[in-house]
Amino acid sequence: MPEINKNNDRFVSIFYKSIIISLIILALFSFISSRYLDEDFFLKKSQDKKLHPDTIQKIHVFQNILLIAETFFMFLTLIFLHFNKKIYNFINKNKSLLQNLLLLIGTILVFIFIGEIIARILLSNDSVGGDFGPGSLKFNLNIPRNQDGMRDRDFTITKPENTIRIAAIGDSFTYGWGIENSNDVYPKVLERKLNNISDINYEVLNFGLPDSNTEDELLIIKEKALKYDPDVIILGYYINDLENIDSNNIEEDFYIEIPYIGFILRNSFYLYYFFETRSNYLIEKFILKDPYSKIIQKRFDSEINKNHSKTLFKELKTISKKNKMPVLIVSFPAIYKLNDYYLLNANKFINEIADENDFYFVDMFEVYKNYDENELIVSIYDRHPNKFGHELAANEILNELKEKRVI
Repeated sequence: MPEINKNNDRFVSIFYKSIIISLIILALFSFISSRYLDEDFFLKKSQDKKLHPDTIQKIHVFQNILLIAETFFMFLTLIFLHFNKKIYNFINKNKSLLQNLLLLIGTILVFIFIGEIIARILLSNDSVGGDFGPGSLKFNLNIPRNQDGMRDRDFTITKPENTIRIAAIGDSFTYGWGIENSNDVYPKVLERKLNNISDINYEVLNFGLPDSNTEDELLIIKEKALKYDPDVIILGYYINDLENIDSNNIEEDFYIEIPYIGFILRNSFYLYYFFETRSNYLIEKFILKDPYSKIIQKRFDSEINKNHSKTLFKELKTISKKNKMPVLIVSFPAIYKLNDYYLLNANKFINEIADENDFYFVDMFEVYKNYDENELIVSIYDRHPNKFGHELAANEILNELKEKRVI
């Protein structure tokens, strides 16, 4: 390092050294992150302890990006050390500009820091479902699960005497996304109501799993639910449970995020999460005009998708007959614009499925449409049913079971 001449001062020396130290820290951080943020790290955050192949590929790409960043920062460090005289002169020549730039950066960082604190206070439990936001991640990690990964208490494999078992299968609606107390989710509300009106012991096992579709749910029935010898199957059906297998129906992701690091940023920094989710909400509502509804509509317009779904439900019927257990389909609508609902064809399709396979059927659209949407949802950014929405579902299921004498 050259000796500081009369034209240099303490600022120049500190500024130069700070750059070197910062570059080394960034290089080390990138290297450590590339090792730490591996498949095992994200596996721990997964709700079903599985990673989709696309997710695994993104993780590997992200790790490579971090390694490239590490190399880049180390290269810059060597450049700064090699050309230290020229860099010293440059810093000294532009000292006033750099001081103002540092003041600006410092001010911005202070505002970001304050904003992050405020966001953490106001948005501590905010969620948009799935992997969106620190509130969602905290919610997912804090939910207790039993030995089978269910959001429920432990049950004996052998069914107790004088007991009727009901297995509730479904996606995040059945899982109870956004509902902190597992006892407030419709399977457990139903269990409580059944036991209050009967001398028979009822056990309603919640096998709900976020992001699962009909094919996943059929697998859950075969691999997990059947071993508990259920007397009845309740399948909670949501409109996106219809899997898109039509190669001609290409679905483009409409959610805007920073590639590869968006997940980490929105699950680590509340302020970033706030701006990302609110910006997307405005874009989807006013520019793209409800793109999600268009995607779902195209799924139900495809005969390939519907025929695939029909095949899955026929298999469920075979399982139902073999094990002598009736099936009740509970159809949940998208809780959005219920007074002018755009997906009635989805309701009609699943109703026809129930009729074709001799399943019992509950249409929650017919119930939810009588209420203001804000009474039913977790938040405007998370449109899963809230505690009241689950209470309504449990009531309708109970009425159907009693009316049709299923139990």
